Amino acid sequence: MANELTTTAVATTTDLAHANLARYAKDAQGAFAPNTLRALRADTAVFTAWCHTAGVPALPAAPQTVADFIDAMRVAKKRPATIRRYVSSIAHLHRAAELPLPSESNTVKLALRRMMKEDGAAQQQADVHPQTAAWCAKREPTFSDAIATVHRALW
Repeated sequence: MANELTTTAVATTTDLAHANLARYAKDAQGAFAPNTLRALRADTAVFTAWCHTAGVPALPAAPQTVADFIDAMRVAKKRPATIRRYVSSIAHLHRAAELPLPSESNTVKLALRRMMKEDGAAQQQADVHPQTAAWCAKREPTFSDAIATVHRALW
């Protein structure tokens, strides 16, 4: 009897999540850049394929599922920035489905911290674009320093 109720609750949650996703897809039309949509599709495809292979549900994903996914992506030699993007896309999917965010759990946060501690420091930041540097050089030093700092943060 209890197992039957659990199965029914999961089915109801899944149906509701799918309905929420359909509504979100309709409402979000035109709200995101094409590259953002491509990244979200690709990232969630990687995650759902991994979940299918692991035999676990992708939606809603348990925090331990996401933590295991992080560990699997590390083994697959994915870069930390790529793995963080995957986790962000998983969170986006759950937000769109109006489900609890597994990425907010301590289990996932600790898996990300472990990844950063074991896989080394953050990736090297790209240099300022040469045209931006030339443009900044023509301005007053304090202004160019501020612009260069903003460009380093954004690029």
